[in-house]
Amino acid sequence: MDKVGVRELKQNPRAVIERVEQGASVEITLQGRAVARMSPITNRRKWTPAADVARALELAGLGADQTGWLEEHRESRDADPLVDPWESQ
Repeated sequence: MDKVGVRELKQNPRAVIERVEQGASVEITLQGRAVARMSPITNRRKWTPAADVARALELAGLGADQTGWLEEHRESRDADPLVDPWESQ
């Protein structure tokens, strides 16, 4: 396990975080003694598949959208397109 002092972490946090992102575990030291460990998150997903969300809602007993919010959102999105306020008119 790599050791990184607090000073190095403050001066170059991106390099330390990139090492962790690549899979290294880093021990943070303060005046030579270990105070913390930084390690990569395993099995991290950026997106949760829609099927997983639907299954979780079903298990929680929430089921499909009963409020009509999703349909209202779609209608308003289509009826009121985004406009660039900085575009000259």
